[in-house]
Amino acid sequence: MSLLILSSSDVESLTEDLSPSQVIDLMSKVFAELSNHASSGQTEPVIQSPERTSVQTPHQAILFMPSYWLSAGTAIKIVSVPKDSAQSQGPVGLPATTAVINSETGCVEAIVNARTLTALRNAAGSALATSLLRSSKPAPKNLVLFGAGLQVGFHARTFLHPEVYGSSIQNVTVINRSDNERLRTLVQDLKRRFSRIEEGIKGLVSSDESKVEDAVRNADLICTATSSKLPLFPSEWVKPGAHLNLIGSYTPDMREVDEELVHRAEMVLVDSREACLTEAGDLIQAGWKDIGQSSDELVGKIFEIGEFHAQTQGIQLGDNAVTIFKSVGVGVQDVAIASLVVRLAKERGVGTLVPYD
Repeated sequence: MSLLILSSSDVESLTEDLSPSQVIDLMSKVFAELSNHASSGQTEPVIQSPERTSVQTPHQAILFMPSYWLSAGTAIKIVSVPKDSAQSQGPVGLPATTAVINSETGCVEAIVNARTLTALRNAAGSALATSLLRSSKPAPKNLVLFGAGLQVGFHARTFLHPEVYGSSIQNVTVINRSDNERLRTLVQDLKRRFSRIEEGIKGLVSSDESKVEDAVRNADLICTATSSKLPLFPSEWVKPGAHLNLIGSYTPDMREVDEELVHRAEMVLVDSREACLTEAGDLIQAGWKDIGQSSDELVGKIFEIGEFHAQTQGIQLGDNAVTIFKSVGVGVQDVAIASLVVRLAKERGVGTLVPYD
């Protein structure tokens, strides 16, 4: 057999023609089956997505995320997270690789560079959640993003796409810890891609508190993708009706917003309730730790995105409702997006085939 190798440039060429709606639709199916399977009690597993495991080395935390989805197959993604913040992800993203396994033979059939795929599927998940929670609200005009890495770049490009909110957003503010090359490069790239609102796109340093406060207070949409262990801004800065996509935290000691904002939100969507109440510091530090918890606060407030999508008609949110989507990422998303890319590669003859067995 041969092993298909897809480099970062291969993946870029295969995904550049994918529209946001295609990836959003794929993530919608993933989340729907993830939630339906969790509540169906089926004996035959449609989805298997165990908690991520990790290996701690002197310089890296190496994360392993295996998953199976009947509709797509089996894969395992491996991500290395530097322990030194000075080596944190740059414009190319964290080192990430997905091994796609042939469902019939059990052999690895493809090795995929997953740096951009992780950011792509996360941005699509955020766009899906935002559309569900803002369906009855006025179109957003002001977008604020915290961080300047690959995740933030993909979120900005997704939300500014004509299929999403490209026709309504007028102002984009990217807030980073420092005025570094990564921030400047991202802002210039966004100005080049979206020249229609070039004057409305700017970068800020988080230490410039008055300007950051002004940006957050005016934001209709806020996306955070940082490794912070402290809230990036206080709840009081978030205006009524704002929606937040929280992507950065994935351990109990990480968080990007304060507990007051979590309690203030009228609706909190999560990719996986079990994963988020085990891993997401934003929720855990607000007191949401018990998967079986049925307090008055949580009933009717926290939903998996797949659950909420199925019940949308019965849920009404006012224009002033603050809403949150919290994602820690689930392995089945990686199976779905990697399998799609491998299928496209085979159809188009992209990648390198290596004799293996």
